[in-house]
Amino acid sequence: MPSVVVDVIGESDIGLVRERNEDVFLVADLARRAPEEGAGGVHALDVGERGLLMMVCDGMGGAAAGDRASHLASETFLGRLGQVAPRSREELAHTMGEAILLANDRIRRAGEEDRSLQGMGTTLTAAIVLDGVLVVAHVGDSRAYLMRDGQLVQLTEDQSLVQELVASGKIRREEAATYEHSNVILQALGVTEDLIPFAAEVPLRAGDLLLLCTDGLTTMVPQDEMLEVLASKGQDLAAAATALTAQARVHGGHDNITLVLARFRGDGLDAAGRAIEVRPVALGLRARRRSMGLSPLSLVVIAVLLMLAVAGVIILLGMD
Repeated sequence: MPSVVVDVIGESDIGLVRERNEDVFLVADLARRAPEEGAGGVHALDVGERGLLMMVCDGMGGAAAGDRASHLASETFLGRLGQVAPRSREELAHTMGEAILLANDRIRRAGEEDRSLQGMGTTLTAAIVLDGVLVVAHVGDSRAYLMRDGQLVQLTEDQSLVQELVASGKIRREEAATYEHSNVILQALGVTEDLIPFAAEVPLRAGDLLLLCTDGLTTMVPQDEMLEVLASKGQDLAAAATALTAQARVHGGHDNITLVLARFRGDGLDAAGRAIEVRPVALGLRARRRSMGLSPLSLVVIAVLLMLAVAGVIILLGMD
């Protein structure tokens, strides 16, 4: 029977500024329904009949709330995926959608029951390997990348204010990295009922390299630098993970830095193939719409930001 093996490592670093690490990463064989133990080392894992799950979550909310949200999300997502044996990738995608909604509800309920946790939330970027294909589900601004033939392709789309502004032509893409409100995200688990997750399938090829990471890496290290590290050190996943974390710290380490690196091999994968193909997938929730202008939530965020800006001007005028 054709096999797929994943060499994988996960790493999480508190960074240089934060007092707590509110990020979480997870690698789990869904047949075993248990996460692989240990960080800092490379694991060679066979992909079982239910698939292999890899994910990162970036919690927010301050104090213990962000940490609580990210752990609730990872636990709930794994728990739901471990309950079913998908008969197809379509069924797997639908279950991933259900898991996202369950995690969202659980985080919201926890915030309602404990006032100290109100307002907490988390991003979630998950990838499951099944039948030689990567199924990705995503909420927020953590990211998934795939490297093939010396090219690094971003598989996910940031659900953020700055991405909406770029997509609608309000700002240029080259302005995005330095945009004043680049940290404002429009979708997160636990903070809204109206989730519109991103989902896609990506056929894998032997030798492909997957990177899942939180924005503690992507806001510090430009994509061309990440590609340079992966191209030079990608054959040694531990060295590559350490180098990426080190680069984020060199550039300031303003946030927690969390990543999962995975390389795929085995006779269940093609040895050669076309360019990376990202196929949109329905999660069985709501059809994800590409931005054709700003969404209602985006307009609300922009209105709030404008109000704050006007208030700042009024205060400054009052001081003269």
